[in-house]
Amino acid sequence: MRSAVSAHRSVLLVVLAAALVAGPVGPAWAAPVAPSPTASATTATPTPSSAPALVAPASARLTYGPNCVDGYVRVEVTAGSEAATVELTYDGAPAGDQASLDPGQTVELEGAEVDWGTSVDIAVAVTTAAGPRSPIVIGSRVRPSEADCDAVLTPPPTSPPTTTPTPGTTPPSSSAPTTAPPSTTPVPTTPPSSSGPSSTGPSTTPRPTTPSPSTSAPTTPATPSTPGSPSGPLGGSSSNGQVSPGSVVTIRGTGFTPGEQVTVTLAGVVTPLATVTADSDGAVEAVVQIPQDTDLGAAVVQLVGVQSAQTAGVDLEVAAVEVPAATGGTPWPLLAAGLGLLGVAVALASAAARRPRRDDWQAPGGAPS
Repeated sequence: MRSAVSAHRSVLLVVLAAALVAGPVGPAWAAPVAPSPTASATTATPTPSSAPALVAPASARLTYGPNCVDGYVRVEVTAGSEAATVELTYDGAPAGDQASLDPGQTVELEGAEVDWGTSVDIAVAVTTAAGPRSPIVIGSRVRPSEADCDAVLTPPPTSPPTTTPTPGTTPPSSSAPTTAPPSTTPVPTTPPSSSGPSSTGPSTTPRPTTPSPSTSAPTTPATPSTPGSPSGPLGGSSSNGQVSPGSVVTIRGTGFTPGEQVTVTLAGVVTPLATVTADSDGAVEAVVQIPQDTDLGAAVVQLVGVQSAQTAGVDLEVAAVEVPAATGGTPWPLLAAGLGLLGVAVALASAAARRPRRDDWQAPGGAPS
């Protein structure tokens, strides 16, 4: 009787070990063993199932990210070689559209609006008939703050152009000579007397004096001021060499005339991205937003001085992020550990079933001990 109980305990150990292996991996690797009336327990040989066929994973790419215009996110998803249900997530939680796709079908999912200055981890959850797959990770995206967007969308006030006075020549001032009118003194006349003619001496009139003309020294004309010259070497740089449509990037330039207006434009786009004023060193800095309809590939941002006509270029790479889904596979290390544990349990159960117990010994002569 005790041998049968021991065999039952061994069988239970085997079943528990098989259930431990079958739980995290999938189907059970061994069938339950019915209790045997004999002293030894019989176990079934595990038969591994065939390896799952490789399937082409789904893929996704970001087509519209959070920007100054709005905070919505759009992701284009293409199913692999099996039908799947896809859903857009932020930080691991559902945050957008959900769609069911046939093999090879493409759909664009839109997520909820991201708040100002907020960063989110964008991903696409994928579920097939076999169960959940590894999510497609797009990456972390940040919507610019409202202050940064105001700096981009509102151009800085422009000061009116200063007019350089045209140098002129001041003619020397000269005073015209003045001639004083001659002063005439009337000649007195003496009436003739009866006693005899008398004559008076002629009266003389003082000669007029002509004052000498006063002349003033000619004024020397002022030297005309020359406009400022470019300061330092001409060049440009950016805070990030790779951008995406709708993202914000800081553009810097040097070598312009201090105080002049500098326009920042994207090659091929008529409307300037920004207009800034060069500082006292001839350097400029502008926070600009890449237009949403910018073509992917190489792009050039140009900085042009309005007065000096100096031009500096900054090379950028406009790209959309595309991250393929990670392929799910069988956890072979866990499977190997489970099989090893199952083998140890079977060996212990067999040894316990075959070992004689003290109660099973009989005394000589057939009498129990």
